[in-house]
Amino acid sequence: MDRTLISDRGFTLIELMIVVAVIGILMTIAMGNYTQTSRRSSINRDLNAIASFLQEKRLEAFSQKLQITVTATATNLSTPANGAITMENPFVVPANFVVSTRGLYTTTGTLRLADMSAGSPNNCVTVSITRVRMGAWDGANCIEN
Repeated sequence: MDRTLISDRGFTLIELMIVVAVIGILMTIAMGNYTQTSRRSSINRDLNAIASFLQEKRLEAFSQKLQITVTATATNLSTPANGAITMENPFVVPANFVVSTRGLYTTTGTLRLADMSAGSPNNCVTVSITRVRMGAWDGANCIEN
């Protein structure tokens, strides 16, 4: 009697389990990076929105010859007349910011991210008399990058 071996096609259960385990490990690594990247992106969106809003109010005060008070809370900036933004991340805010009719801030300070664990290169916005700038918090000051 002639016996020939029939070659089985396909994968064994052990091979499939190893592939699934490797894919699981790679997905775990990828999700960690995605979460951190997503958080940094959210922080950058907030910082850009804050800086843009404060610059816009400065220009509005100068062009319309109005004094504008920007009310700052942990999660939003607003003005009594019009305009408000809401941030996704909480910020530590010093006080309200007042812009004179000449477009100069009479109240200055720094808005910084409440949770510094994200590792974002920019995490604060400084308002000086003549400008608004983003930077990195060093524990005492907002240093421009």
